[in-house]
Amino acid sequence: MERTDRNRGTNGVWIGLLIIIIGALWLLRQLSFPVPYWLFSWPMILIGFGFIIGIKHNFRDSGWFVLMFIGAVFLVGNIYPDIAWHQYLWPVALIVLGIFLILKPRRRNWKDWQQWSKTHELSPDKMGSDDVLNYSTAFGGLKKNILSKNFKGGYVSNVFGGTELNFMQADIQGTVMLEVSQVFGGTKLIVPSHWEIKSDMSAIFGGIDDKRMPSANVDHTKVLVLKGSTTFGGIEIVSY
Repeated sequence: MERTDRNRGTNGVWIGLLIIIIGALWLLRQLSFPVPYWLFSWPMILIGFGFIIGIKHNFRDSGWFVLMFIGAVFLVGNIYPDIAWHQYLWPVALIVLGIFLILKPRRRNWKDWQQWSKTHELSPDKMGSDDVLNYSTAFGGLKKNILSKNFKGGYVSNVFGGTELNFMQADIQGTVMLEVSQVFGGTKLIVPSHWEIKSDMSAIFGGIDDKRMPSANVDHTKVLVLKGSTTFGGIEIVSY
């Protein structure tokens, strides 16, 4: 809890500094100082959103990177309109995406699992492959039936891809966390109707849609918490 509070405090400082910088630049512009026009363009808004999302998630999710990259590409086009940058956009985007995926550190190494399990009062040495998820998709799709009767949570990453997880034959005890990080992708969760779903996700040009019918038999001892971010994508929650 102490570490979490410290991270939140640090994040607040960075976001506060960003707001101060924006206000200062705006004030200078109002005072007729030669502030570049592109600092107040919509690509800079995308870059700003990406920076804030990166701060919030300690620059671990890929959503911040995609937003800042898209903003940077269009910003270059605004600053240098004579460059025919459109024809190079997708090749460069694929190259940068490939480099990012190669250099991106593995989220769930041993230290990550230790910290994550300690925070959520889990025991790493008791985690089996059916109890903890760690799935990644890129330019593809994945469908998985979860059969664990003691599901602990996990991590799902989608980049230009999608994941469908069926929990109808699974069970959880207490509160578990499923972290989802996706860019231009989607996740479908099929869960029992009596599970309680809580969302603590960041959605940019996307959303989280719980399509389950309201139920009077919600079991508040079985809580699935969704964390992470979705950018240009969505999460669909259904129950059969």
